[in-house]
Formats: sequence, structure tokens, C-alpha cells
Amino acid sequence: VTVDFQELVSTSGGSKFGTAVAVDGSMVAISAPGTSEGIVHIFMQNEWGDWHAIDEISNPMGPSSGQFGASLALGDVLVIGDPGANSGDGVVHIFDVVGGAASLIATLDGPIHVEPGGNFGNDVALLGTTLAIGAPGPLGGAGAVVGRVSIYDINLGKGSPVQLDVVIEGGSRELSQFGFSVALSESGATRALAAGMPGMDLMPGDHGTVEVYRDSGDGQWLLEASLAPDTTTNMDGFGAAVGIGGE
Repeated sequence: VTVDFQELVSTSGGSKFGTAVAVDGSMVAISAPGTSEGIVHIFMQNEWGDWHAIDEISNPMGPSSGQFGASLALGDVLVIGDPGANSGDGVVHIFDVVGGAASLIATLDGPIHVEPGGNFGNDVALLGTTLAIGAPGPLGGAGAVVGRVSIYDINLGKGSPVQLDVVIEGGSRELSQFGFSVALSESGATRALAAGMPGMDLMPGDHGTVEVYRDSGDGQWLLEASLAPDTTTNMDGFGAAVGIGGE
């Protein structure tokens, strides 16, 4: 079997090019958060199948913690997570990328919490106009690390994104890193959310966990299942990345 491929490279040497990748049709976004401000490269495929760099998006907030582009999602818009912004509170930027030319639509601030370090934007997922944003860092007082996933309607062409729901890990278990990874899928009229909790393996006998939620149809996301590996190995990182299919 012959497989045609093309290697895409960054013009910013040593920039951690490829930290996050998102693809939609003939467009691909690739982050390089290791530069001074962080860069997201946009490539498009032409009618002959060749890929060409067409745009570079720099951090609209200027020099960062080196996490602009830590997460990406691409669809009708490009979503870029920067969990290190604002002393680790994190922000998420939403860009219009019609035709490959990027323009900033909105910037979402991290959730309100007592201390910095929520890491809002550690992972992002996009399904149509539904956006899920993971914030696995400390969100409570006294160093509590509970984590949460926020669900938004990006409200294309109708104003600012609207927050629909906040899905908090069922037991509010500290140190779980709930929302470290997120994924969305749709089957018919049913939508599902998977949220990883790799921090659940920090204590003896624990392991990482992934929780699956279903959209109730009225904007609320209800816990359907908790998935865990058939192992007692600690620090295996189960749930550090997740994907969910449509069936």
C-alpha cells in the first residue's frame, strides 16, 4: 500500500511545533507554544492535495507563559487554549478562520475561583457550536484541586459565547484533575462528553478515571458512566487524553 504524505514544518525553530493539532476538512491548525508568545500555524490543502502555510496566529495577549496553543479545536471557528495565562487562571481564544485568514471573535476568561491556577483551556473540544473547556487546576479555597468542565454555545454571528452548563466531577474529588482532557461526540440527537481525570491515581490503590456525560436535551449534562482501567498501577495517567465516537 502506498501512502502519500507531506511533512509540515514550523519556521520557528525549537518552538514545540505540533504540541496540539486540529483538522477540519482541508484546513489544519498546529500549535507552537514554545515561542515567546506562542504561535498557531494554519495550513490549507489545495486542489492538488498539497498543503501550504497560509497564516500564523500570535497570542493576542502578548508574551505568555508559553502555553498559548496548549489545546486546539477546529470547526466553523478555531479555538485556542492558553491555560497558563493570567497566572495560571487560563483563557480561551475563539477565532474566525473563514478562508484561512484569522480574526479574533472572543476571549473567554477562566472561571471564578479563590486562588490562581485553574488552567482553564487545558483542553478544548468543539462540536458544531457547542464548546467544552477543561479546567483541571485548583478552583476552590485552601488549595483544593477539584477541576471542572464548562460548556458554551459559541453563538456564531449572534454576539458573545454563552455559558450553558458547568459539569463538575461527581464526587468533587480533590486532586482528580477533572477536565484535564475533554472530547465531544454526537449520534443522532444525542450528544456525549468525555472528561479525563488522570489525577485520580495519585493515592495508593487509585487509578485515573474518565467520566462520560450525556446531554439531557435541556442544556444540562448528566453523568452516564465512569470508566477505569483494569489495573492498580499508580501514576499511569489514565485519562490524560480522550476521544469519543458517535455511536
